[in-house]
Amino acid sequence: MIRSLVAIFLMIVFAKAAAASSYTAMLMYWWYALFRPHDWMWWDIKSFRIPLIAAGIFVAYSFLTRHVPRFNNLIHVLLGVYAANVIGSQLATYCESPTELTYGHVLILTFVVLLTASYLTTLPHILALILAITLFFSFNAAFLGVEVLISGGTLYDIEVGAGTMSGTNAVSLAGAMTIFLCLPMVYLLRYGKDELFLPFLQRKTLRNILLVLVLFNILGLAGFIYGTDSRGSALALIAGGFFWLLLLRKRFTWISLAVLGIAAVFALGLFPESYYNRLSSAFAGEKQLDASAASRPHFWGVAHEMAKDRTLGVGVGCYPKEYAKYDPTEGIYGVNRSVHSSYFNILAELGYSGVFIWFFLQLAVFGTLWRARYICYKALPKTPPEEKKLLLILCNCLMASHMTFILGGVFYEFTYNDITWLTFVIAAACGSMALKMERDNVEEKDIFVSIYSPEHVRREAKRRKSIEE
Repeated sequence: MIRSLVAIFLMIVFAKAAAASSYTAMLMYWWYALFRPHDWMWWDIKSFRIPLIAAGIFVAYSFLTRHVPRFNNLIHVLLGVYAANVIGSQLATYCESPTELTYGHVLILTFVVLLTASYLTTLPHILALILAITLFFSFNAAFLGVEVLISGGTLYDIEVGAGTMSGTNAVSLAGAMTIFLCLPMVYLLRYGKDELFLPFLQRKTLRNILLVLVLFNILGLAGFIYGTDSRGSALALIAGGFFWLLLLRKRFTWISLAVLGIAAVFALGLFPESYYNRLSSAFAGEKQLDASAASRPHFWGVAHEMAKDRTLGVGVGCYPKEYAKYDPTEGIYGVNRSVHSSYFNILAELGYSGVFIWFFLQLAVFGTLWRARYICYKALPKTPPEEKKLLLILCNCLMASHMTFILGGVFYEFTYNDITWLTFVIAAACGSMALKMERDNVEEKDIFVSIYSPEHVRREAKRRKSIEE
C-alpha cells in the first residue's frame, strides 16, 4: 500500500510540474518509461494506459513549444537512417512480431529520443536528464541488490523489469551501464556550483538527498549484478571499468589498484560458488551446450543463415518466429529461441545493411565523445573551468558506459533498450556543447586579431575618410 501511495504522489507531482514546463514533461515521460510506476501499484491501472498518456503529453507539449527532431549532427542522421532500414525490412517481410518488440516500437523509440535531444541545449539540461536516468531506472533493482548484500541469497532467474529491459540479464547489463552514469552525478551533486543546476535543483538540502540516493543506487546495482550471477554483465562492467581508468590522467596507478583488487576478490573466494559455476559453464562440452554460454554460437549461426537468405533480414522481433525454419538441428535446442546477442539480432532482423549502420553509429558515438574530450583539454579561457571539467568527466563516463553495453551486447539481446538510445543523443548533445565552447573562444580570439589586421585598418581608415568628406 505504501508503494502505491508513493507512486500516486509522484504521479501528481510530475503532472503538476509538467503543466508548467515542456522540459519537465519530457522528464515525466522518461520517468514513466524507466521507473514504470504502474508496476508498483497494488491494483491494476494498466488499462488506463498512463505511459501512453504521458507520451502524448510530451509530444503535444513539444510541438506546441516548437521542439521537433533535428538532424543536425551525424548521430541523429544515423538514427534516422537506421529507422529507415527498419521500415525497409518491414516492407520487405511483412513479419508480425510474436513478442512485445515490434518495428513500431523501434520507430517510436527513435522518434522520442530525437525529440528528447531537442531539449538538450545546455549543460544543466543534459545533467538533469542523466540524473533522472540514474534515479528512475535503477531504484527497484538497487533495493534488491542492497538486500542481497545485507542478507545474502540469490536473485538468479527472478522476474524483474519489463518491456525491452525484462529479466535479470537485461536489468544487470543496464545496471552496469547506469553505474558509470552515476559517477558524474556524484561529482556534480557534491562539488557542482549552482550554475550547473536547473532552478528546481539548486537547493542544497535536495542535492544532498539526491547524492545519498545516487550512492545507494551504485551500491545496490553492484549488489544486483552480484546476486543475479550474471557473468556477461559482470565481465562487461569490469572491462568498462578498465576502459574508464584508461581515460584518466593517472591511469597506471588506478589500473594497478583495480587489478590487485579484482585479483584479491577471486583469490579470497568472495564471489558465491554459483558465480564460479556459471563462469566455468562457458567452457562446457557439447553435451552441456544448452545450459551454457557455449550454445550461443549455434543461435548466432542461425542468424547468419537468415541474413544470407534475406537481404533486409526477417523483420524486427521476428527471429524467434523464423528460428525453426533455419534451425539445422530440427529442434534439438527447442523452438522460438532468442539469438542471445545484440549484434546477431540486428544481423538476423535487419540484414547486413542494419549491421553496417549500427557499426557506424557506435563509431559516431565514440568519435563525438572523444572529440568533446579533446576540446575539454584545450585552453578555453572564456569557459568556466568547472563546466569544462564536468563535461570531461561526463564524456569519460559516457564512453565507459557505452563500452559496457558494446561488450555485454555480445552475449545478450539488448539492442533496443532506453538507456542505450538515450546515450546516443546525450553523446551528440555533449559533442555540440564542446564545439560551442570551442567556437565561442575561437570567435573571440579571431575578433581580437582582426581588429589589428592590415585589412581592418585600411577599411577603418577609408570609412573615417568618407565620414569626414
